[in-house]
Amino acid sequence: MTDVIDRVHVWRPYVDPPVLTAAMAAGPAQVPADELAVLSGYLEALVGARPAPVHVNVAFNAAYFGYDLDSGGYVGGPLDLDAFVRVEHRTCTAALPVGAMVAVATGAGPLYGEVVYREGNHPAVGADAAVPAWLSGAPAGATDPTTGSSPSDCTHAAPEGAAAVASAERLVLDFDAFISGFSATEVQLSRLRRNARWLDPRGHLLLDATYPDGSTTGSPAGSESAQYQRFLLTSAYEQVMSAAAPLPLSTVLAPGAGPDDMADALAGMFATVAYVLSRLASVRLWGAYAFSRDAFARRLGSTGALGGEDLALLAGRLESAAAAPRTRRRSAASDTTATAYTAVGPLLELFSGADERLRGVEYAAAVVHANTVVADFGRRESDPDTGLLAGDVSLRVDDAWQHGGVWRTHRPGVAEPGLDVAEPLGLGWREATGQVEPEVPQTEPPTNPEPEPAPEPEPQPEPALQPEPAPEPAPEPAPEPEPDELNDEGHVLNVTDSQVMWTQTLRLVHLTGSYLPVPAKVTELWHSSVSDGTELRLALHHAGAELEPEEASQAVTARDGATTWTVAGVTWPLDFYPALRLMCTWQRGGRGITASTTLLDFPVTVDGLLIEHRYDAAVLTRDNADLGRGPGSWKATHSGSQAEDVAPTWPARVLRVVRQAGRLDPDGRATLPQARAIEITCGPEASGADRAACVLAVDDLVSQAKLRRLPAGLDGRLRWVSPPLPETVPVTVLVYTPTVVVGPARKPNVPGVLTGLIAARTLDPRLLVDVEVSQHLRKLQPGQQASQAQRDAYREQRETFHLSGSSDLPPGYTFVRSFRRGS
Repeated sequence: MTDVIDRVHVWRPYVDPPVLTAAMAAGPAQVPADELAVLSGYLEALVGARPAPVHVNVAFNAAYFGYDLDSGGYVGGPLDLDAFVRVEHRTCTAALPVGAMVAVATGAGPLYGEVVYREGNHPAVGADAAVPAWLSGAPAGATDPTTGSSPSDCTHAAPEGAAAVASAERLVLDFDAFISGFSATEVQLSRLRRNARWLDPRGHLLLDATYPDGSTTGSPAGSESAQYQRFLLTSAYEQVMSAAAPLPLSTVLAPGAGPDDMADALAGMFATVAYVLSRLASVRLWGAYAFSRDAFARRLGSTGALGGEDLALLAGRLESAAAAPRTRRRSAASDTTATAYTAVGPLLELFSGADERLRGVEYAAAVVHANTVVADFGRRESDPDTGLLAGDVSLRVDDAWQHGGVWRTHRPGVAEPGLDVAEPLGLGWREATGQVEPEVPQTEPPTNPEPEPAPEPEPQPEPALQPEPAPEPAPEPAPEPEPDELNDEGHVLNVTDSQVMWTQTLRLVHLTGSYLPVPAKVTELWHSSVSDGTELRLALHHAGAELEPEEASQAVTARDGATTWTVAGVTWPLDFYPALRLMCTWQRGGRGITASTTLLDFPVTVDGLLIEHRYDAAVLTRDNADLGRGPGSWKATHSGSQAEDVAPTWPARVLRVVRQAGRLDPDGRATLPQARAIEITCGPEASGADRAACVLAVDDLVSQAKLRRLPAGLDGRLRWVSPPLPETVPVTVLVYTPTVVVGPARKPNVPGVLTGLIAARTLDPRLLVDVEVSQHLRKLQPGQQASQAQRDAYREQRETFHLSGSSDLPPGYTFVRSFRRGS
């Protein structure tokens, strides 16, 4: 037997030691790198081999119950098919989460399958794919708030007589997941589809699934893995505790562990599986479903039904579901708000030839691929500042559960700060039940509406350099540009009937003064809703980071200054820095402002400072010239917490002067005449020794390529030109250019459902058994038998850990005790 799995081949159950290890019960942070590598290799191969997208629950099944990739199915062992939950098409039954292994009743005996995908199948969604707004994001058993109509007439009682709610659902099963003659043949499935009594015409199972009343707070898909963990510890307890499993759950726990520890250990293994799936380079994710990039590319390259062309058309249809008329000026009719909710599953059925591509597990693949195409379209085609598509259209998934996923198209759109378009918000249900205010146009539009203001152009630098007047003499000055050509006012992006959006670059003065400036075009619209002293609510979102609650939502005050308005009393997070660009939104008529950052597709390092969010290069040069490099350095510098008796070096002083007093361009380059730089750095009363030291510092900076020295000339209009022209007066300028290193492309965001799963509470590592290789079963060569000692050890393990199943070793297997390598 090999103790360590050979990296050349992929894990095989009962041939290699268990791929799930004791350490994984404590979550991914506790797992040695070599164990994670083995699990990664197996799950990567699993996703590529299985015909349907692999949900994290199914990935756990494969690792826990032993899905053999060579054999193409579960090899037996812990799977007692007679113990599978019995289920019948078009009946009421307790909910069956993805991952459940079931026996489907048919006229010729049970059909065994693994649930690999499920979705809501509410009858209110018609063939045109239109979804009632209230249904999008509604919890199981919800009714239309306006009529109180019931989604199902199922009256099945929940366990122990508790009240139950019902959900019409579609289950997609893999009937080819079991070997040894238990998989269904294509002939059997075709007959069952034609008959449509035991399966629907696509080969799917339609049920009214019941949930204990109050057990679901959102659509069932939101807690799929949590449901399955409960299912394993209740309905499938005998299966998960089988002595024949590669690594029975209770065997990883130290003596004295209780039922809660068992649940935590299971959550830890799920968290580890989810963590590994989220980091596979060859895999893409839609929610908790993983699918291979190769399979996705093959679909996009296909010209057949539901290929790349069809899915691109589907994305376009969703975009246009509430699109504004494409005219130069919007008519009065087009100024109204339009919202549409559209389901992906029924849309797929409308394409020619789609029927054959939606049978069996192919339906799951088509739905997941289609949603991914739409999400990619929304990210790619949306404006990077507004997050909106052409025509001010907002397109995002609103419900990942009903009929393959419900997409919300809204015009005029409202960007959701800091949220990916693939994260469902359930706005349809929340608006219908009054949890959030619906996005509607103003009820009293202006009598003479003005055309939507055009965005102000970004400030442009002067095409050439010109000398600046000398400053007032001062020793050790901290110069400011004269004048500062950087515009402090935000850049208004659009003004609609429902909201105003603008970008604002944070300056050092904003951070130290604890305020956010507000553009004049925004304050002109405040009118009676906001006045001087009005209390507002500022919501901050920092993409890719979790802010403290008191930072994420703050009580602030509107202040009318002499020339500009500000939002005062802001507590800026330490991770915010000068040059950070904020996307700001004010809902018209409201008293809340949202400000969010946006992650760069390619993080950059600027002079050694890691920049992960959109920023203004010119402001970074100017306002960060006198700061340290770490987060919060602006606060430390201006609070007196830094040592004041440490004088900056001459090179540091020269570099700061060029950055703070030089003429800027949009890329952050600063240019200043050398004589002027020396004059400002030294001051008018400087000694000869100081001036000599300053000149030497300039030479050092040039030799180190931190500054460049270029010839220039002063023309008759007192403008600097480089290279100098014959009619100009020769001068020398110093140029600071930021050193920008572009990093690798950012890995796509992990879906929220997996992020929550990875962060779930897991087992305390102190409750793990202190072994390196856990006890497990191993296949024997044909003709070999286990010794009596191994049979006795297996029986002892079964009794010690209260495992289920036969007390006799399965034929053809032996038992390996836990051990430490080398002992």
